[in-house]
Amino acid sequence: MGSLGLIFLSVFFYRLCSDVIEVPTLRQRIAESPAELEQLVRLLVSRIGGEQAVELLARYSALLYGRLGTYAEVAKRTGLDPRTSRKYVESAGSGRPGQAKDQGRGIP
Repeated sequence: MGSLGLIFLSVFFYRLCSDVIEVPTLRQRIAESPAELEQLVRLLVSRIGGEQAVELLARYSALLYGRLGTYAEVAKRTGLDPRTSRKYVESAGSGRPGQAKDQGRGIP
């Protein structure tokens, strides 16, 4: 490569490095807009599909239940029926539906 090519490359790379784009972390983006997490989960569920999607939804529902404390809130966040959200929370808690771990919440 000639000297003109090396000069072009050095100028090109200098210009590439002059503009720095900072992207917030996923944690920061979710903290600013919780709706983005729901969109991300829905996208992942639609791409994964099948048994893995059910397990992912169950774990996500259990995580929400741990944070929010009620099946109604989990249902509101996930767009599910409260009974369905309970089924997913319970299946994530023990690996089988209907066998939830109590977690000190007085769940029957």
